Amino acid sequence: MSATVQITRRTRIAYLIHQGCVEIRYLAQGQGDYQEIADLADVMEWLPRFLEDEPDDDTWDIIREQVDSFGRRYPRSGERLVRFLTEPPPARY
Repeated sequence: MSATVQITRRTRIAYLIHQGCVEIRYLAQGQGDYQEIADLADVMEWLPRFLEDEPDDDTWDIIREQVDSFGRRYPRSGERLVRFLTEPPPARY
């Protein structure tokens, strides 16, 4: 795997964590339920460790499956999170 792919994955994970925290804030402000907030926090909780170690293809698949699983359970907020793994993050966020 090239260094560019690894950096892109790490950048996407950082952006996903950022957006996940933003989504948790929106949900906590009354736009979602407590279980959705808890489930999203569960997805976000273990992602920071992949900022230190480069995620290989198998690890990336696990990350995507966790996000996809959340997206299937909560389509409204999950759709955005899935998109953050596939679209390039902005240069600044």
